[in-house]
Amino acid sequence: MHPISKDIIDVQSARWTALTAKVNRYTQDKSRPISILAATKYGTAEDAAGLILAGATLIGENRISDAEHRLHELAAHPLPSFAAHFIGTLQRNKVKRALTLFSCIQSMDRDALFTEVQNECHAQGRSIDVMLQINTGDEPSKSGYSIPDVRIRHPHLFAFPNIKIIGIMAVTPFSPNSEEVRPFFKSAHRLFCELQPLYPELIHLSMGMSQDYQVAIQEGATIIRIGSVLYGR
Repeated sequence: MHPISKDIIDVQSARWTALTAKVNRYTQDKSRPISILAATKYGTAEDAAGLILAGATLIGENRISDAEHRLHELAAHPLPSFAAHFIGTLQRNKVKRALTLFSCIQSMDRDALFTEVQNECHAQGRSIDVMLQINTGDEPSKSGYSIPDVRIRHPHLFAFPNIKIIGIMAVTPFSPNSEEVRPFFKSAHRLFCELQPLYPELIHLSMGMSQDYQVAIQEGATIIRIGSVLYGR
């Protein structure tokens, strides 16, 4: 194990400090703290370690194979405590591996995945925190439940005994103009507000990325998923 280079620590610390300062400026409701999920796919394990040393307590991975390698390397360093969430498309044949790596699967995007996760958790005698992935724009190129579908089927989705749905992960259309995405954030927040009184364990609304997190915060996000700005992209 080689030590994390001072250059990486300094660069990642500067980026993290700049981001958190901006997030704090947009967080007008101080009773609703915003968690920053550092999406680590753009860099190395050393880059991720630099972010954790700078203050990141939550990281997100998109691919199981990359996560296994990166989390193994991170475990070799004396780092502050952090949590890892899965935020990518999860193949059913990789569910068992995902359960060993992550404290939460944010991207629960289809019934077949719910069934697979439930069966594996039952076999292991454990439970897992997850989030419902909502395809807010009903884009054919993206997975996830539609908002109307969740409004009808939520009793079924929340009924799996070994799966605890703690939030909604909103996937929105991409636009360089963040204002064009605002209506999709609003619709995700509206759904969250409808479901939360029925399911008190539903406490997170994960939405917003590097190009639009400011608007997502204004529209009710509790977790923002930030990747490229933390890697100088």
